Amino acid sequence: YGPAFCCSLFEDSAEYGYGVTKANEVKRRRLESNVQAAMQSAGVSAELKGCMEKWLASKDDKEACDALFEQMKPLLAKEAANPAVKAVKDYADMLPVITTWLYGGDGWAYDIGFGGLDHVLASGDNVKVLVLDTEMYANTGGQQSKATQMSAVAKFAAGGKRMMKKDLGRVAMNYKNIYVASVSMVADPRHAIDVLMDANFYNGPSL
Repeated sequence: YGPAFCCSLFEDSAEYGYGVTKANEVKRRRLESNVQAAMQSAGVSAELKGCMEKWLASKDDKEACDALFEQMKPLLAKEAANPAVKAVKDYADMLPVITTWLYGGDGWAYDIGFGGLDHVLASGDNVKVLVLDTEMYANTGGQQSKATQMSAVAKFAAGGKRMMKKDLGRVAMNYKNIYVASVSMVADPRHAIDVLMDANFYNGPSL
């Protein structure tokens, strides 16, 4: 249990991460069903049933779920011989509130993968997106991209880029329900951390 990292090399972070998010939603619904069944099952200790009842009442509360997860782990292991408890234990990694972050560079978010990113944000689902904006195609040698600032000199823009930088945040804000923030980790690390935490706790899409 803990952080996990997966990387796709096909500029499809939005679709790939969205699939992981939806899969976790399905697994958590299965866990909820298994918990409800276990609470009705004979042979489950009163202590474990009490934890399960609390979990059902606060299953969307990150801090409460983290605490209950730690309480339930040894109880689930102790009573795993009971099939109803084992069914819960098999999905125990879903007891905490899992957050999936979709991330990539500006070449992905502004250009190559923009269609997928827009589709995922427009879904209204609880997805979190982090765009690392280098304002050029960093992976392929520093060519101009839609994230490059107007007049900036880059490959294929030796005389300065002629077009304005695409305002990805404003595009996302058109949906009205998306948490949007722009930060500089070097300029203000504390603000960057605060924004990431706000985005993580926001119940809806975040960019």
